Amino acid sequence: MTLRPVLSCLAAALAIALALPAMAATVNEADAGHGDFGNNPNQAAVFGMGTDLVTGTQKTNGDKDYLTFEAFASGAEAIDFVFTNPGGTWGGFNFRLKADPFKNSNDWNQLLYSASVDGVTDSTPKTISYVLNGYTGPLHVAIDFFNADYRNGGGLVYNITTRYAAPSPAPSPSAVPLPATLPLALAGLAAVGLVRRLRRS
Repeated sequence: MTLRPVLSCLAAALAIALALPAMAATVNEADAGHGDFGNNPNQAAVFGMGTDLVTGTQKTNGDKDYLTFEAFASGAEAIDFVFTNPGGTWGGFNFRLKADPFKNSNDWNQLLYSASVDGVTDSTPKTISYVLNGYTGPLHVAIDFFNADYRNGGGLVYNITTRYAAPSPAPSPSAVPLPATLPLALAGLAAVGLVRRLRRS
């Protein structure tokens, strides 16, 4: 038995794998254990590099979600948090980011960023964008939901996306000056004349 068929199969598989686009991971809170991201720092939901979309929801009044992004891929510029309130007329949350894990639910020490946001309604979503400035992780997130309008809606919903730098445009080809037509034509005629002389002699 020769190795040629095996190597051919491996080469074909490698070519197919290289041709496929890289897939970014998407995580939905409904698919998490018990359908809920961790509601205390010791049970934070952990996302690895390449998780580019996370969706979550407020389960109850006073719900908390703790999330950890272990690392960000090369080229990640920012992480965007968009909060909506489908059908709801009021809602809000406290929001905290840390480089180190939260020690407890009241840990407001050494925060990278924090905000207290209210007035999230069906028609007024809120966006928080954290610029990474080359920071590659980890990033620990705490979301403490306020009371929400459960009579008209189902609580706040959020999407977290990682934003990447746009690829640099390919350099445009430099202009190549076209040769002057008259000297080129004369050179061509001279070559034809030289060939005719060589044939006669």
